[in-house]
Amino acid sequence: MKWKTILKFDTGADGFLKMIYVLAATAVVVLVCGVIFMTTTF
Repeated sequence: MKWKTILKFDTGADGFLKMIYVLAATAVVVLVCGVIFMTTTF
C-alpha cells in the first residue's frame, strides 16, 4: 500500500472517493475483528 497517497488528501472528487473507500475498508476490518473477538471470547 502507498500510505503517502492515502494520507495525502487530494482535492477533487477522486481524492474524496478514495478517502471514503479507505474509511469504509477500515470500518469493515474493525467490524470483522470485533465480531471475531466477540465470538471467540464468549
